[in-house]
Amino acid sequence: VVMPALVAFIIAKPILRLPELSLALVTLSIGTVVEVALQRGGDFTGSFNGINGIPALPFVGTSRIRAHFVIWTVVVLLVIAYVNFMASLRGRALNAVRTDHLLAEAMGVNVALDLSLLFAITAGVAGLGGWFYAHTLGYVAPDSLSIALSANVLFMVVLGGRKSVLGPIIGAAIFTLASDFLPGTESQGIFFGAILILVLLFSPDGLMTLVPRRWSRRQASSS
Repeated sequence: VVMPALVAFIIAKPILRLPELSLALVTLSIGTVVEVALQRGGDFTGSFNGINGIPALPFVGTSRIRAHFVIWTVVVLLVIAYVNFMASLRGRALNAVRTDHLLAEAMGVNVALDLSLLFAITAGVAGLGGWFYAHTLGYVAPDSLSIALSANVLFMVVLGGRKSVLGPIIGAAIFTLASDFLPGTESQGIFFGAILILVLLFSPDGLMTLVPRRWSRRQASSS
């Protein structure tokens, strides 16, 4: 958890100045560089316990029910922490940065430091997910966390909606359930591609934004 947070904090200042699209391409490129470095690292990046694999967590073991319970507990705790953080003074400062960088700087917000800290926190959360992922599977390799997985995560966020706290969680649940029920990679690609096009056309901010819109329309029609 600490290592990805530290690396993200170090590289955050130069790359966070880029526009959103360029920033996404740079982060994907960094992931590709790390993947190639791990593949070519030889014994330095090889498995330290190659025979027995990565051991299961003591409080989870091999039970899928315990794993689900622990992971969803962590998700709930992270959502609560995020909501409280965004309601704090630092969270309001980050909202000001998202709205207008220049205005936030004029109000005394250290934009570079705040964005670097936020980038490090998100990388630490991703590291926490990777830690659970490795101990649950018992094996992890560069191919386990490829560019395709990053694209799937992006699809989850777009599907659920990045402007809502529950949006990415709903998107991840829909994606996981659909992946389990759809046979084969080709059918999954057709289905997810069609869903992505429909979401971008009819609800660019994700599925979670459809609920308040319908509610507000009902209120307007009743008044």
